[in-house]
Formats: sequence, structure tokens, C-alpha cells
Amino acid sequence: MKNFLETRLWVILMAMPIMVHAERISTPHNFQTMVTKSEITVTNSYKTAETALTTYNCSGTNCTFAKDHYSGTLWSFKMLDNGSTVTTTRINELAEFQLAHYPPTKYEDLKVYVSTDGVSWGLPLSGDAITYSAGTINVTVPRNNYYVRFRNNASTDVSILSIIWYQDHCNCFIYEAE
Repeated sequence: MKNFLETRLWVILMAMPIMVHAERISTPHNFQTMVTKSEITVTNSYKTAETALTTYNCSGTNCTFAKDHYSGTLWSFKMLDNGSTVTTTRINELAEFQLAHYPPTKYEDLKVYVSTDGVSWGLPLSGDAITYSAGTINVTVPRNNYYVRFRNNASTDVSILSIIWYQDHCNCFIYEAE
């Protein structure tokens, strides 16, 4: 009887770590759909767009939340000049995001930056952290609370049509180097 109880206790204890896991939440921001469903509030002469997850702020000479430059039919962040920038407020526990844009080509002049304080931005993401494909950009970062910035670094027009944000929710420790 004693061996039976000890065996059961060990089985239960070994199974416990399996019961605890992080939860990945995806939040799609298809801007056309969000406008249709009134899930986005646009203010400041079409320079600010507020959602439940984050607020997007446009800066630069010709950056607005408007119909895309490519077909003129889809709501997007329209970034028409070199230096046009879209910056988010802080997104908690961000681990990954996928962005869709016009032109539907591999557009490496749309640079992506992340910041943990919203002030220090450093260099744009590169290497394994970012993948440019035809019409999309995929970004993977260590889970943390980030502000995100998109910057058009060329005179070619670009429109951000949608972003899917992935947050890893867990009671995990977030390491912040000093």
C-alpha cells in the first residue's frame, strides 16, 4: 500500500509542470475590418488611431490613417514619404507580430524598431528577429513589454494594411538587463 501511494504521489508531482503553461494570445488588427466594426477611433487629423490593445501615432510629413495608396480602397497607415513613422503605445508581453503591407512586394525599406521605454529606440531589427517577404513582415522578439515603431526609409510609398500581435501571457519573470 505504501509503495502504491508513493508511486501515485510521484506521478502527480511529475505531471504538475505540464499543467502550468504560458498562453499565447493573438490580436488581429485588420484596419479595414476594424473601421467597419467601429473598433478603432481616429483623431488628430487622421494622425492617431486608438484600439483596445494600443494607440498608433503617425508622424512625419505625409503619414496618416487613410485609404491605402495602392488601390485606394482599404483603410491603412499610409506612409508616403521617407521618414514617415507609425509608433504604438506599450504592448505588454509582446513576443511576435506579423504585418501586411502594400506594395505586395518584398519591401525592406519599412524598418521596424522596438523599445522598452518608448524613448530609446536603437537600431532597426535585423537578422533572425525579422523576415521580409512579399507583402509581409514577420517579427519575433524576446517576450517583453514593448513600444513598436515602423519607419519608411525610402521615397517609395507604403501602406500598412494589418498587423497580428502575439502576446505570451504567463506568470513568467521578465528579465530586464541593467
